[in-house]
Amino acid sequence: MHCNGYSFPFVILGGERPAVDVVAELYKERFTGEFRIMKTDAKTAELVKYGENAFLATKVTFFNEFFRIAEAFGVDVDEFRELLLLDPRIGRSHSFAYRAHPFYASKCLDKDVPGIIEATLAAGYGSPFLRAVRDVNDTWRREAS
Repeated sequence: MHCNGYSFPFVILGGERPAVDVVAELYKERFTGEFRIMKTDAKTAELVKYGENAFLATKVTFFNEFFRIAEAFGVDVDEFRELLLLDPRIGRSHSFAYRAHPFYASKCLDKDVPGIIEATLAAGYGSPFLRAVRDVNDTWRREAS
């Protein structure tokens, strides 16, 4: 699978099992046995997608925050990033901070972060952490305009 330039060794199929099984067979015709086909219900698949994009939005916001912190302390931002990324637990994806747009702005993140926030509000939770990520990003986006 490919998405926004990234290659994934898996797909998550969510829905009624008979339909999911049909789609899984189509994937088997296209990919090798190394490709993972995960089957679940639609609600779980949707929550996983929201979780992936909320995590990436959080990561982008984190790196943009440290971009500002590094600049405030007079630390070379690129050197800081490369040294931080020596820790293999962090991962390189979504770790650039761009001077021209120091905030996340993508079709998926801009849609899914507010989407999961609204869904949690409807479920009675409200997700204060993700609201903070969204609000910080929105503030930085306004400041850059």
